[in-house]
Amino acid sequence: MESKSGFDSRTILVIIVCMGIWLGWQQYLEKKYPEPVAPPVEKSTTVTDAAPLTGKPTKERSFTQPAAHAAISEESENLSNIPETPWTYEDSNWKVTISNKGGRVSEISLKKYTDRDGKPIVLVSSKEPGYLLTSVRGSIDPKLSALNYTIKELAKDTVQLRATRDGVNITKTLKIVPEDYIIKDQTTIDGKTSGIQNVVVQVSQPEPKEGQSSGSFLNRGAGGDIQEYFFNHGTKTNRHLTTAKDPIGKTYDQTHFASLGSRYFTTLLFNRGNVVPTGEAAHRESYSFLEMNYPVLDQNSPISLNVELYAGPKVLNQLKRVDEQAAQVVDFGFFSWIALPLLEVMKYFYKIFNNYGVAIIALTILVRAITFPFTYMSFKSMRAMQKIQPELKRLKEIYKDNTQQLNQETMKLMRDNKVNPAGGCLPLLLQLPVFWALYQVLQNSIELYHSPFILWIQDLSMKDPYYILPVLMGLSMLIQQKITPNTMDPAQAKVMMFMPLFFAFLMMSLPAGLTLYIFVSTIFGVIQQVYMVREPAGGASPALVRRT
Repeated sequence: MESKSGFDSRTILVIIVCMGIWLGWQQYLEKKYPEPVAPPVEKSTTVTDAAPLTGKPTKERSFTQPAAHAAISEESENLSNIPETPWTYEDSNWKVTISNKGGRVSEISLKKYTDRDGKPIVLVSSKEPGYLLTSVRGSIDPKLSALNYTIKELAKDTVQLRATRDGVNITKTLKIVPEDYIIKDQTTIDGKTSGIQNVVVQVSQPEPKEGQSSGSFLNRGAGGDIQEYFFNHGTKTNRHLTTAKDPIGKTYDQTHFASLGSRYFTTLLFNRGNVVPTGEAAHRESYSFLEMNYPVLDQNSPISLNVELYAGPKVLNQLKRVDEQAAQVVDFGFFSWIALPLLEVMKYFYKIFNNYGVAIIALTILVRAITFPFTYMSFKSMRAMQKIQPELKRLKEIYKDNTQQLNQETMKLMRDNKVNPAGGCLPLLLQLPVFWALYQVLQNSIELYHSPFILWIQDLSMKDPYYILPVLMGLSMLIQQKITPNTMDPAQAKVMMFMPLFFAFLMMSLPAGLTLYIFVSTIFGVIQQVYMVREPAGGASPALVRRT
């Protein structure tokens, strides 16, 4: 008997497979990146200084904190007695402050972007260790990073910092490239350098706060941010999410560039010199550190470093202008080759409508139209399978004690009636990469950050504050269930009635842009379903007529 409420059994199978993959992935993430707790008390440990990297194969190593570079609080105490004489650069894009205390970038504010409270995005503040802090490792004074530098302005966008201690001279020339959110750092160390084995350039950020970051799918989508390391080293890339409970300690030889950032903003260190450094991810005293560790190949010659710092938004075109491979820091997942064209199409629709909510609607309709042939194939397969259900039940009764004969007769029945047993599942599975790529685009694109849609939705990257879209989505899924032909028994149909409620509950914590996409996709699916259901089904095939 044909049931009128719910999906076909093959659709159920697809849903179960998708949910199994989805939930399994979330369990993996929650196990790998558990909820953050208060950061543990650090203990000073030591490692052997890195060896020269030229020609060395790329590999990943565990990282522990070196004693010569561990005591941030001690360095801060040494710097606290030094009078502050900062140098500031400011334009329409950002504000950059460079401090004489440690010769570091002590503040970067992005003036065109605001946080959830409407305040300018501050990537680093004067209370933190800072960016482009240069320190040394070896058999010399480990407090060289706590030096008092003299600052000399060479141009409106260029400053020189000089410091001397125990016969070691450090000269840093920092040049601002405001249109690219870049600071170029050319550092020279000369004098008594025989005790220096490694020179380290670092950036740092506070560790994620309680509840701020998690690998959990739901928490990451709820507007809570992530903290992420990314390393481009040798011919490989590695990405790590980090929490206070599960801090990352990794090193990667032959690092070309590396980043430490959040979902929408990042800081990148690019190596622009001839000596290839080791990239290091470390955690010390409630801070996450990204470090470029340069080996000193000749201790009797001056040491020269050439580093670029990018500190700004994760805008693909902006990142590509700085470095063609820098766009890799934006995480579009395994199907990025699909996600990137989808993003460009969405941006094209935005140019037309000047509203990313409308652009998402247009993109969703386009994707549904392109994938309609697969949907139609699946529908036809389900209808054909539905048509032969009476004969299948009769065969099961006849050959209930002979499984082999039952299988042979079943396959013959399907062949005679041109029914493909995988026809209902395969077209739907082929669509999954497209839908998953589109999800990644809506989840990670800075274009949706603070982008309004209509009325109550003023930020498509945040959840719907009144849960209107999730409720509408659940209702539309229920309607689609009602009009979809299936072969389920009443018990299965009752179970499937809870699916719209489950998905509506799931979407309550996810970004409004993603919920809008699923809602519009479901509405368009209902329209397609009405069209297909009204299409004449045709009479039974001759093979089926003869059998019945």
